[in-house]
Amino acid sequence: MKKGISIDIRVFDDKASETELNKILLYEDVKMHLIIGPAGKSNLKIAANFAKTKGIPLVSPYNPADDITTNNPNYIQINPSLKSHCIAIVEDIYSHYKTPNITIISRNKPTETATYNYFINHINSIYSNIVPIHKLTIDEETNGISKTDLDVCFSENRQNVIIIPSWSNEPFVAALLQRIEANRKGTPINVYGMPQWSSFDLLSHDLLTN
Repeated sequence: MKKGISIDIRVFDDKASETELNKILLYEDVKMHLIIGPAGKSNLKIAANFAKTKGIPLVSPYNPADDITTNNPNYIQINPSLKSHCIAIVEDIYSHYKTPNITIISRNKPTETATYNYFINHINSIYSNIVPIHKLTIDEETNGISKTDLDVCFSENRQNVIIIPSWSNEPFVAALLQRIEANRKGTPINVYGMPQWSSFDLLSHDLLTN
């Protein structure tokens, strides 16, 4: 690591305004060597296009959207997109289990059910359509967890893998994991969740490691 390097860091507030951001970019123009941010998606798109045009690296530390990365080698995304995370889960499953019984369980929310295609397409691709895939969509508004039949999750002949692409409702995740634990009756299972689970207070160590 080099020492004694002088770095000029400037911090700007775009005030979540496209007009304000354009003023900042016009003021700075090609003087900058690196851009970090902005946080908002609409302003991030503007800044990313500016960085691409000027050949300046732009780092996005927050936004996980993957549509901004297309054809922009100057754009550096810290947080993986939802699609990338789903694919990474499937790759990890494939590296550990060659004949799994896979069940995807989500709430009846478009943001979660949208992950079905990400998972299923990649599972079928790397497993060549030879593993069973089950989808269970739960309506949390009608106490759906207690009414959902989880029998498909537990196979005696395959390695059981459950994917829960739910990240914004901690009580739902905790209740679902408790129901799975109560119903598995000693059957070995492996559950894959989302990064946000690490900050969930309702998920006990025992619940996550059983």
